[in-house]
Amino acid sequence: EVSESDHSATLRLYRALLGLRKTHLAWQDRSRENWTIEELPNDVIVIQYGLKSGRELLVFVSLKHALAERDVNELMPNWQATGQWSLVLSTNEERFGPPGDAAVLVFEKS
Repeated sequence: EVSESDHSATLRLYRALLGLRKTHLAWQDRSRENWTIEELPNDVIVIQYGLKSGRELLVFVSLKHALAERDVNELMPNWQATGQWSLVLSTNEERFGPPGDAAVLVFEKS
């Protein structure tokens, strides 16, 4: 059975993601023209939000293995990132519980 601490860690993750969705301009317009999705090597996908607003977010998702918190250019070596990108959320953060077999990294363009 899942422990109480696992439940609270999952709840903290949901709240953090919902908080980003509510406050970040990239997620305000969820129309199809405002985002793209691409498959990367090693069973990773990246979703780029905020194409119309210029306030972009990159969301890297791996359902098979943990993702190391790296630079955007390391995660997408064939992509020329413009501007500065900073990590705003990682499911590997201690507050969300121990690292598992899946990972989500969210980067914001500054």
